[in-house]
Amino acid sequence: MSFAALKKLNLTPLSKRVSVVLLLGAVALVAISGILYLWVLLTGFEKASWQYGAWNRFSVALESNIAAWYAGALWLTLAYALAFIGVIADRKRINWFLLSAVAVYAAIDEITVLHEYYFLLGDHIAKLLPFIPVSYTWVLIGIPLALLVLVLSLPLVKILPRGVSNGLFLAGGTFLLGAIVFETIGGHIEILHNYDITWHFMLEVHAEELLEFCGVIFAIAAVLQMAVVDRTATGFHLRFRGYADAVPQAA
Repeated sequence: MSFAALKKLNLTPLSKRVSVVLLLGAVALVAISGILYLWVLLTGFEKASWQYGAWNRFSVALESNIAAWYAGALWLTLAYALAFIGVIADRKRINWFLLSAVAVYAAIDEITVLHEYYFLLGDHIAKLLPFIPVSYTWVLIGIPLALLVLVLSLPLVKILPRGVSNGLFLAGGTFLLGAIVFETIGGHIEILHNYDITWHFMLEVHAEELLEFCGVIFAIAAVLQMAVVDRTATGFHLRFRGYADAVPQAA
């Protein structure tokens, strides 16, 4: 499904190659995590076994491991891409740099699990609500932050070429589907099974993490469309694609 979604965006060769490589890495990582979980499950979660140690390092359900570092690396790649476009853009550069800073924060968050501490404020907010619509109270902070990023992005997104803006909306929707919707579903599954690690929960978590990976990769692919690489007889020429409200210029 992820590769099919990329095809619909009519990506440039640069963005297509980068996103396909990153998607292959994400799919491979989720697959390895799932296989190791099944292996650990069959061996009775023997903590002294090498399978258990490998699962701890690759599991997308755990923090501070290879999976978390890959997620952080994806956000840093997006940050670099946004900053690079900001450098070559003819205007609105501060908007690109601002979004790059948001991506850097997201990378730090993935690696250090900062969002898990949002519950300190989320618990207080939950007490003021007539009912709690989420299973993890940190989500009550995450949703307003996501809306804030959307508001900050709109002045730039509305003047981007349609394919780029559609790609960014697809990216945001895919990421939030995993980070908010699937995260909440996973929490309810956890509560239903008394916080035991069940196959239902693990299946949901793997789907959630794959959606989050894909969301960031879709964003990278969309942003890189703003960099056009023209091959010449002596090498190549890199240029800014231009905004949708600008008069088209010859290559």
